[in-house]
Amino acid sequence: MTDLKSQYGADYEALSSFVEYGTAPAADNFKSVSLEPGGLVISFDPYQVGPYAAGPQEVHIPAKDVQPMLAITLSPDAFSLVLGPGD
Repeated sequence: MTDLKSQYGADYEALSSFVEYGTAPAADNFKSVSLEPGGLVISFDPYQVGPYAAGPQEVHIPAKDVQPMLAITLSPDAFSLVLGPGD
């Protein structure tokens, strides 16, 4: 939520109900999660965490913050091993 709050800036107060509902701890809210070289990216559809005009939103969680949430320990290079599209 902190990342979305900074993305919306001054508009966050008006949009906070979207964010709270769209990021509630429910599996359907986190259908699009990807591991990328910098860490974890969570993508939200339009309307999920903001109005349609705001478009789809993404939250980037750095690798150093993801590691403590994992049941296994990854090497520091693990996130850099993720291949890009077409690789």
